[in-house]
Amino acid sequence: MVAGRGAGALLAFPFSPAAVRIMREAAGPGHPFVITFLGSFHGGNYATRAMGPHNAHCNHAIEPFMSGWINVRFPTCYRCPYHLDSPACDVACFGHVEEVILKYKATPHSIAGVGVEFIQGENGVQIPPPEWPKRLYDLRRKYGWIPYDDEVQEGVGRTGKWFAIEHRSGVEAELLSLGKGLCGGLMPLACTLGSDRTSAPAGEPYTGGTFAATPAACLMAAKLLEVMERDKVLDNVAELEWVANAKFGAMKDKYEIVGDVRVIGAYMCVEFVEDKGSKAPDHDLTREIVYAMERRGVVPTYESASNNFRPTPALNQPPKLFAFGRDIVEECVAEVSKAHAKGVA
Repeated sequence: MVAGRGAGALLAFPFSPAAVRIMREAAGPGHPFVITFLGSFHGGNYATRAMGPHNAHCNHAIEPFMSGWINVRFPTCYRCPYHLDSPACDVACFGHVEEVILKYKATPHSIAGVGVEFIQGENGVQIPPPEWPKRLYDLRRKYGWIPYDDEVQEGVGRTGKWFAIEHRSGVEAELLSLGKGLCGGLMPLACTLGSDRTSAPAGEPYTGGTFAATPAACLMAAKLLEVMERDKVLDNVAELEWVANAKFGAMKDKYEIVGDVRVIGAYMCVEFVEDKGSKAPDHDLTREIVYAMERRGVVPTYESASNNFRPTPALNQPPKLFAFGRDIVEECVAEVSKAHAKGVA
């Protein structure tokens, strides 16, 4: 199994599309379905858009999608679709798979595997309850489904560990994709780690690409991992997490328009609302805040259809510099909040 850094094999193929093809090849004929989660982001083409999808706005004008995906609910606790509170809810949304999908949609043996982001990035850094990953893993073991962990965004240190899956004990994957941070954003490179069960079938389907396994990019990735070890970059990520929790967390307590703050390592999100009581998303205020930040030189990850922004500091960014940027963020939040007479919590 792929667990932590002890991968069974390195498959030099692109990420989600290839991983799913390998999953279906390994599962064999008669397993057409893959369970995936609403709100996940696995790529931008017709196949991978349908694996989530992460946002209805981003799907505009490219439907209909490819079939074969069974989309189920991901635990977005701040906006629970059941209007329950964690942990008292006992992860009620998890029961959807057996209580609904396996009863009405598909039999267990028709499902090849489960594709998941254990922390949803594009959906606003949604961090599931601690018990959810293990329950998902136990369910897939019960039925023999192949687990696929998409860590293109959160892998290689973004969450404070090499892999996001390491945050929960007793959870493994048989396919694990990496990209983006694998080369530090300098050259395009993606790969998929695989277990023994998935490595052999990986040679059957076509999974190549124009830029697959570029030697320079592979060398750069190897050097990046060496430098991260040498410079103790994960220790720095832990400091960035502390700064984010302390400073963004204080904003959540102070400002009526800051609905939720979600942080794990250097993976973080600040969500804005009209007021804390209604939790109604406020896209206009979010846009004003982001534009104010950009005028001051702080540029977050932001989509116009969202009511949140995601600070994405470099993993080796000095914590003092990050704290300085965070103070600029609060200046902008205070400015917009005052302009709209929103006040403090």
